[in-house]
This record gives sequence, structure tokens and C-alpha cells, in this order.
Amino acid sequence: MKLESINQGPSLSFPTEQSKLPVIVAGADPDKRDEVCKVLESVTELRLDIVNGGTSPAETKEIGPSAILLLILGGDNAMWEQELLSWDERHRVAIIALLSIHSADAARQALRAGADEVMFLPLDPKDLVPSLVKLSERQGTGRVRRGFTVSFVSAAGGTGSSSLAVALAFALRRLTAKQIVLVDLGLQTSALAALLDIEPEHTIAELADPTSKIDSIRLESVLCVHESGLRLLAAPKRIEEAELVSASTIASTLTILRELFDCVVVDCGHHVSEGSVAAWEHSDRVFYVLNQSITSVCPARRFCELFDRLQLRGPRLELLLNRYTAANAISIEKIESALRRPVEIRIGRDDKAFGAAEIAAADLVVAAPGSDAAIDIERLAYSLLGQGHNGQALRHGVFNRLLSALRA
Repeated sequence: MKLESINQGPSLSFPTEQSKLPVIVAGADPDKRDEVCKVLESVTELRLDIVNGGTSPAETKEIGPSAILLLILGGDNAMWEQELLSWDERHRVAIIALLSIHSADAARQALRAGADEVMFLPLDPKDLVPSLVKLSERQGTGRVRRGFTVSFVSAAGGTGSSSLAVALAFALRRLTAKQIVLVDLGLQTSALAALLDIEPEHTIAELADPTSKIDSIRLESVLCVHESGLRLLAAPKRIEEAELVSASTIASTLTILRELFDCVVVDCGHHVSEGSVAAWEHSDRVFYVLNQSITSVCPARRFCELFDRLQLRGPRLELLLNRYTAANAISIEKIESALRRPVEIRIGRDDKAFGAAEIAAADLVVAAPGSDAAIDIERLAYSLLGQGHNGQALRHGVFNRLLSALRA
């Protein structure tokens, strides 16, 4: 099964000569607003309709759904979430947060607070143009498209977390025909490339250059495509290159992938680092994968304790028991007692089906039709879509967020 490096994916295009892109500059500092407007006026690649807005949402005229808001955030970063929310609730447009604080932590905080993009003052027109193009192309009904991110993690090797990530991605692609991307953050093992039977030409290591900003065009150039339509952002080719991929690179990459794809499936690997923490923070669902063995349960307990201590905003940790057999002496009840949390998902042991899928680098339904593994993975996919296995919609749970995204 052949995969080729691509420069395609959701394409970007500049606005036509007949149209103008409305850009509103707002924020409490009028001098900085004037400076930003001057930079916008110097842009020749795009036709812009520039409006110097007010200091608050109420003072700024109603903004059309196709506009982009450049919002200068104040110095008190504790107020950023409230500030962004007030603009978002009133005008419902894409927001580029403009920061005077030049740091990765500040940028990360602005993104978490609700910004669609972050840029630093003073603005550089060369950086501004790609961001404007990207946001203008990603807007639907006044908002940038938001995908759904699912992460698999395990502190112990051999639990099958990488195989699960690939199997789920195949199932979501088949069931929805939407755009699905796999991200391999097992940076030293590169398991996903092996499971998809490729030696990728490009990898995530190419995004690690701190002198070059990550944008959608640059990101799309390092993706690979599978004949099923799945995309892959591969792990580095060399083990030593893993150290080059920083937490900020991972955070920026996942943020942009959510805008480009309907679902992002992440294999976080087995090594806990700042990068993996960044991945968990940017996920809607985090599944910890374990199996019925002492060498799997003990690392799981240590990991759960760490996850609780981190007190991350956003997703909670969900236990996924893989390769489950009812006859195993280490029962679900014993695992739940040891970890003091419920096993929420279980995938039955079916080595033959998963082995066939790995050899063929294909969907379980294709490699092992009718197998127990194919049924279990499809059930997991349906639950993420907010549906029962028979296709009936569930009435509760956060799963409906993914269903809404994939229906868009």
C-alpha cells in the first residue's frame, strides 16, 4: 500500500480582485490601533477594507460574518479570556489576538482564551498576509471551522495504543467520508508510519525551525496521504530529531490542524514530556490505553496520579482497556480498584484481526470483515460521533461536538 507526500489538502486561495476582505482593528490603545492600520495599508497582496474600530465590543459597529478582527489585548493576561469572550459573543467573527508580550506562554494563553490566531506587535506584513488568507478561507458562518481532537496515550509500551489510533482513524474516515488526520507524537518510535506502511518524505521535525512560523500552507506541505484519504503527520526520521520538536511546536501544529481537518487523531507515544502535555491540553478526548497485566496497571496508576496533579483545563482522562478477555485473572473490577477510576471503554482481544490490518495497512473492516475487533472499533467511532452502534443519536455526552463538526 503506497503513500505519497503531498502538498495538498484543504486549499487556500486569495480573495478575488473584485472583493475586499473586511478587517477590523480594535483594542484599548488608540496609538497601537493606528500603527496596526498603517501596517495593513502597506499590504499589497490582498484587497482589504480596513476599519479602525473601538475600544470595546459595544463601541464597534456590527461586523459582518466574513470580517476578521485584529484585537489588541491588554497587559493583564488574566483578563484575556473575558476580553475575547466579550468580542466573540457580540460579533462572532474570527479573531487574531495581537500581543505586546513576546513569549510562547503568552501565545498559548491567548489561544486557550479563545483567539483563532496569535501575532506579536509590531506586526510584520509578511507574517500577517498568510494569517489573513487562512482565516478568510476557514470562515463558514462567521467562525473558523473547528475540528475535534482525540488523543491516545500510554506510559507502558505494548498496549496497542498506536494500533487503536490508526484503526479509529480508518473507521471515522469510512463512516463519515470527512477529512481525518493522524499525528504521530511517538517521536522516537514512528509507529504510525510503520502501521501505514510508509517511509514519509516529510515529518514533524520540519516544523521545528523556530525562525519560521507554522501556518497552514507550511503544515500541509509536510503531510502524507493514504489511499483511503487519511492524512499523516509523521514522526521524525531520526531518533535524535525528536529533541527538536518543542511543546510550542506541537501546540501550534494541533491548533492549525483543528482548523484544517474535521478530526485529529493523535498517538501521544509512551514518553511523558512538555510536548505530550501540550497535546493533552489541545485534545477534546484523552484515552489512556492499558491492558490486563501488572506491568500495564502499575504505570497507569503513576500516570493517573500525574494527570490529576497537572490539573489541566479541558479534557478529563478516560481509561480504555485494550485486548480485554473475561477469563483474565486481572479483572476490570481489580483494575478499577487499583486505579480508583472507572474503565470507560474496552476493546476485546483479537490479535488475528489487528494483525491482518497491520499487515495490509488497512481498515479492520477491509482486512478482517465481521471480526470482533472491527465491531468494537466501529462502536467506539459511533460513540465519538454521538450515535449508538445502530446509528441512533445519543441524547447526552460531549460526543455530539464531534458529530456537529463532521456534519458541517
